[in-house]
Amino acid sequence: MAQQRSGQRRTTSSGNRSRKRTAQTTRKKAAPQSDANVIADLYSAFRQTRAFRPVATIFIITLIILLDLLFAWNSYDRFFFLLGLELIIVAGIWVIGLLLSISATPSPERSET
Repeated sequence: MAQQRSGQRRTTSSGNRSRKRTAQTTRKKAAPQSDANVIADLYSAFRQTRAFRPVATIFIITLIILLDLLFAWNSYDRFFFLLGLELIIVAGIWVIGLLLSISATPSPERSET
């Protein structure tokens, strides 16, 4: 009887081993992604959110101000001159874009006739 129990244990343990081997062979391992792919995936996911435009705007404005500080080399006159020049350029581009968008949209009187 002792031999039967040990024999049963052997058959069940060998049966478990074969099941584990088949389970391991059927599992597919995911290919490791590089850091560039992970960053690109995160960026594309963030780009589709509502917070992208405000965060990107704040980031760009901060970057421009830091570049102005770098170019000014602690000269306040030069810093404010660069900042004022950039603000005038951005305001001009904004006004031109506004005028173009107004002229591109049809007025309600023209579309009814």
